[in-house]
Amino acid sequence: MKKKTFRLYRSPDAFSALCQMAESRAKALPSPLPWIEPSINMLYLECILSYIIGNEFSSIITMSTLLEHVLRLALLDKNNTGLTRSLSQGKLDEISSIGQAIERATKEELIEPQDRSWWNSVAKIIRNKSAHYIIPKLIKEFTRTKYDAENGDRDRYTPPYYRITDDSGEPQSKFCHDWGMFFHKVGFFIARTYIVDGTEQLKRIVAKTSWKPDRSYWAAQEAHYNVFFSFSWDVEDMKKSLRNMCVYPDQS
Repeated sequence: MKKKTFRLYRSPDAFSALCQMAESRAKALPSPLPWIEPSINMLYLECILSYIIGNEFSSIITMSTLLEHVLRLALLDKNNTGLTRSLSQGKLDEISSIGQAIERATKEELIEPQDRSWWNSVAKIIRNKSAHYIIPKLIKEFTRTKYDAENGDRDRYTPPYYRITDDSGEPQSKFCHDWGMFFHKVGFFIARTYIVDGTEQLKRIVAKTSWKPDRSYWAAQEAHYNVFFSFSWDVEDMKKSLRNMCVYPDQS
């Protein structure tokens, strides 16, 4: 039986701390979206990259934008993608809000009935509160015990030892809803699970379309996307990558 190797870390500077964070966060990532087109996949890559280097708020905003974007595209054209898609400004304006998109997607069975509550209780709220930078409201909504009377607990968003509101979502103290609290630990807990849930919901929407990967003009972007998600974010592998990055000309 192979012995497990334990490593002790020290972080003497910002870069080493960043590498340690990337290694830890990359381990829990879901399998990525398959390649479709840059407007979807490169936005997804930005969301994941932001998260693994500690930019939780950027990750949350990007995931919200991507969910709304994919939902709108699927509603407007389930067959074409990338350069094969042709949508007028008038068509794009037919869907005025994420709430309207969710309602229409449910009627057209792009969103399954059992997923409707997630889109309304998570995607819609996070999108609106993060877009308008209403941080206390975002904290209140995603650190209480219940979504509502009918839905399950929120322990996936914040563990019991970090509960900062009571079951109704009211803060336990004024400090609990300080704007800075989001950048302590709350942002991490929300971003981490939002990526897992959001990735699954995106895959379900894409599966309801006939979209084909568009490689007509996007070879470099697809290669960059695949390289990112195939890389091992282990600290030792990052060190090897750095050693191989610099090629010095012969000084003799």
